[in-house]
Amino acid sequence: VFRFDPTRAGGCGRGGRREPVAALARADAVLVRAPRGSPDADRVDALVRSVSPRAKLFHFRHAIACFAPFDAWSTGRGERAEPGGAYLVAAVGNPERFRSDVASCGVEVRGARFFRDHHPIGAAEWQACAESARRAGAPCLVTTAKDAVKMARAVDYPLLVAEQSTEVDEREELDRLVRERMAGAR
Repeated sequence: VFRFDPTRAGGCGRGGRREPVAALARADAVLVRAPRGSPDADRVDALVRSVSPRAKLFHFRHAIACFAPFDAWSTGRGERAEPGGAYLVAAVGNPERFRSDVASCGVEVRGARFFRDHHPIGAAEWQACAESARRAGAPCLVTTAKDAVKMARAVDYPLLVAEQSTEVDEREELDRLVRERMAGAR
């Protein structure tokens, strides 16, 4: 997997590029985290084309689709919330992108505690985050679905889960490619 992420220094970061750029020569498809036609996408498209002229390029972006109260999220009730302010808690590889995504939804980020990627946030850590949120005047905690799914029980503080969405510019073409490859694998 070659993943370009313009929110990371140099386009890649820890875990961002797991193979050398030359490995793109084997790729049938490359996913670029930048809107088609943007300067970031143009830069990556040129790099990919220089190594793998035959690879199909697909451009995508992640965004927060909504915020759901933890209890509703964990039971699939579909409730939504609109936080005015929040304290962020997450164990993700790119915490600044998470902060930026939350802020772009109009949420005032009043503080944050980030853990290393994939860290299982324990009950004591959640409680310490809740105390920090209280001191910061944040009405709730906001976390990722990736972190919420690991929780044994809810923290004693309002907790919202940021649900991500992915929008692919060339969605129909990507769907067609996936269907073709799946049919060929049978």
